[in-house]
Amino acid sequence: MKIRKMNEKHLESIIEIEEKTYNQPWTYKQFRNSIGNSRSKCYVVIDDDILCGYIMLFRQDDNWYIENLTVHEEHRRKKIGTKLVQFAKKVTHPEPILTLVQDGFLPMHLLLKSVGFRATHIIKDLDNDEYYSFTTD
Repeated sequence: MKIRKMNEKHLESIIEIEEKTYNQPWTYKQFRNSIGNSRSKCYVVIDDDILCGYIMLFRQDDNWYIENLTVHEEHRRKKIGTKLVQFAKKVTHPEPILTLVQDGFLPMHLLLKSVGFRATHIIKDLDNDEYYSFTTD
């Protein structure tokens, strides 16, 4: 299992995973723009030539934000998300990473806590839902 920098060759597989996972998936254009943005860091996990997951980081001010972290449904429960977040912490060090997670998304809450994130506050009524803000600092 290897973590690689995301590039346009990965986008077909990424879009496939994104569309299977989310009701409102990112578009090809959104991914392509992130790859080309100097304030973004985008990585994929490849295992046996199969793209298993990806993480999208965006820098604003002195912080990094996890914009998208997704693992293909057939590759979940293999610590791929954990490895991506640990890798993200290394490449963004010493700046903190922040992210928002929907209230009911327990697997992501547990993953973040297992790699040293802590919940800082709740944001209510964002997209008609509640989100927890997590940070590494």
